[in-house]
Amino acid sequence: MANRGISRLFGAGGSGRTNRPHRRSPEPSSRWGIPLIFLAAIFALWLGFRLMPDLGALVEDVPLLSPAATSEPKLPPRPVATTPPSVPTASSGQGAQPSPTPRVALPDLTQLSEERAVALLEQYRLAAEIEEVFAEDVAPGLVVSQSPPANTEVDEGFIVTIRISKGPENPTMPDVVGTTADSAREKLQPLGVDVEMIEQGSATIPAGKVIAQEPTAGSRIEVGSAVRLTVSAGVDRLQVPDVRDKQFAIAQHELAAIGLRGVVDIELTTDRGTCGTVASQNPEPGLPIPQNSEVRLIIRGGSGDSGCTPP
Repeated sequence: MANRGISRLFGAGGSGRTNRPHRRSPEPSSRWGIPLIFLAAIFALWLGFRLMPDLGALVEDVPLLSPAATSEPKLPPRPVATTPPSVPTASSGQGAQPSPTPRVALPDLTQLSEERAVALLEQYRLAAEIEEVFAEDVAPGLVVSQSPPANTEVDEGFIVTIRISKGPENPTMPDVVGTTADSAREKLQPLGVDVEMIEQGSATIPAGKVIAQEPTAGSRIEVGSAVRLTVSAGVDRLQVPDVRDKQFAIAQHELAAIGLRGVVDIELTTDRGTCGTVASQNPEPGLPIPQNSEVRLIIRGGSGDSGCTPP
């Protein structure tokens, strides 16, 4: 029987088909469907983790809408246009042109003192730049030249260069002998020299007058060098002592000790006192007289009967 069952299926004379319905083998697409769905789910999860930070930021930027806000949006306040005070405006729509800088003509500053020149430039609303130069013919402290020159038109605030004289580079020593010490100092000060004064007594030249100078007049001197002036201290004034009633020798000794000379003038006198003593003197005691002056002494015991008492 087993053999007959096999022959029904695969008999030589039969077609090999039976009455059972024939099942078709499954299609290849149905085999990959579940794996593809699984891979798509994994990709979706991976993409979600990658986009998580961007989604969070997006959520923060989106404002929460309240019913009141959704009904009527609130607009920001309208800015008010303002014009800076320094920017001029014109009703015609064109900007105002800036005013030009005023121009002035330079004054002539030559031969003016530095202070006067600077003050004059300030009146013209100009500035000054000072330069010191040597000049043979312009006194020290005066303006030698200026740049730009006088009558040049410049803008207000312009800087003008003025050159101030320092005097000659090697000035000539002036003659100051016979002038007062103050006058000599005024003449020498602009030359830039150091003045040294030495006092010396003189019986002929009044006090305060220059007796001698070094270097001599007409010599070339250098700026910063020393100039020595000898100034008279005048005649020393001495107070006449009282030598009356003293012996002539003693009186003469006292006068000589302080720089005076006692001169004897013998006259007939009736003054009572010891013979040989000073009866009177001229100048009188206490008066100031120059040094080396003479004091006239009248001695008792002159010719004739003087009435003096012998010592």
